[in-house]
Amino acid sequence: MTYSDEFLENITIDVCKKTFMLYSDDGQKRKVKCDTTQQFMDVLQLINNSADPRIVEYTDITTTED
Repeated sequence: MTYSDEFLENITIDVCKKTFMLYSDDGQKRKVKCDTTQQFMDVLQLINNSADPRIVEYTDITTTED
């Protein structure tokens, strides 16, 4: 089994789009898109229980006026 020296540098959570952007210290990024609210909540719980809170951020919620 091979292990990488890659570490998460930032996690950006977009609640409205149910997505997570994961940024590594070597410049790679990965998008995790959840199809259901339950999937989103499961991933969010994993992040809240495992990730360093200093690297977690949320996007602004976009609202529009009629």
